[in-house]
Order: sequence, then C-alpha cells, then structure tokens
Amino acid sequence: MATVTRAPLVVRTNKRGSNDRNSRLAHHGWFNYWRTETSLAYRGTLAFEFLTLAAVHPSVRDIRQHAEPVWFWNGGDWEEYRPRYELVLATDLPGVTRRVDVEVLSSVELRQERLKYRRIARECRKEGRRFLVFTERQVHAESRLTNAELVLTQAGEGLVSDHDLEQVRQAVDEGLSLTLNGLVAKGVLQYPRAYAAVLNLVARGEISFRPSRRFDGNTPLLGRS
Repeated sequence: MATVTRAPLVVRTNKRGSNDRNSRLAHHGWFNYWRTETSLAYRGTLAFEFLTLAAVHPSVRDIRQHAEPVWFWNGGDWEEYRPRYELVLATDLPGVTRRVDVEVLSSVELRQERLKYRRIARECRKEGRRFLVFTERQVHAESRLTNAELVLTQAGEGLVSDHDLEQVRQAVDEGLSLTLNGLVAKGVLQYPRAYAAVLNLVARGEISFRPSRRFDGNTPLLGRS
C-alpha cells in the first residue's frame, strides 16, 4: 500500500454555505502553493481543484493571484476585468517563460456569460496575452485530478531525504525498470520510501508519467527532463 507522508498545506475557512458551487461567494479558503511557499485564495471547490492540477504540472513555474487587468467592451461601456489567476509557464528556451491568464467557472456560468468571456479573450489577444477559461470538464478529467492529488501529498522540500531522491534519480538515469514496483524489486528502496521519492520527483518535474493513467506500482515512469 502506498504511504502518504504529508497532506497538502491547505487552510479552509469555516464559511461554507448550503451550496458549495463554484462562484465568488462560494466556500473559500487558502491553497498553499508548495513551489513558491505562497498562499493563494480560492473561492469554490472547482477553483481549489484547478489549483491542485496547476500546482503539480511540470510546465507551471508559478501561480499568481493578481493578474494584470484587461478592459473589454460589455456592450454598453468599457469594463475592467481581472483574471482570477496568472500561470507562469516554462518554455523550450532556457530562462524564458510565458504567461497565461486563467478564469475558473462552471460550464453553466460560462454558457450564461460566453459573450463576455469571448470579448475578454479578444482584448487579451490584442495585447499579446493568452486567456483561458477552465470548467469542470477540463478540471475533472480523470485520471489527471486523482494523480495530481497523489503527487501533491509528496510535493515540497524536506519531505523526502536527499538520499532517497538521489537513489531514484540514479536508477532512472541508469535505465533500471521504470516503474515503482520495478524500483522496489531491484532493491533501490522499500515501497513506502520509493513511492514518496517518485512522486516528489514528479512534482519537481524531474520524472513524469502519463497523467491520463491512474498512478500505481506498474505505471511506466519517464526519464528525467
């Protein structure tokens, strides 16, 4: 059995209404982003789940809460809009990143305000910005969310010993059986320690696996990037 050595550092406030739908007035709290050790405000369970996905995505280098505002025409006047989050993404060029503005909405909310968000996306394009809206259709795609939740339990500094991390790095570089069960069978580490080290390295972006496959002992691991 897999051993969880740490739960995500997430503080949820006690302000929960009878309806926890994704809205600006929904249940809210703070999400601890392990990579930069910052707390990000979220409103609604869907936003929390989006942050879970973004926090362990290998291309995401930072999640920022205060994206730059954009002005769009609402049909009667110019209105200021500020995206909920800004993602800073790695590129193929060393030291070069790109930014993506993000809103998180239910599919019902997006359908009701589709014209508004099309206008916002158009204004962002004019400014050379990219704007994306995530709904439950993208966020709840399995097994991505379940895998992200598993990885997040082991993400962060000081959770796994340097010795265990280096043992897995060396095994991966040497091309030993690239599964969790294979690492254990080769005597690299015992299962609980190998499990924690593998997922910690996945969170760091050093190794990876196909997110569409539910992670288990037989999941093929891809070599270090």
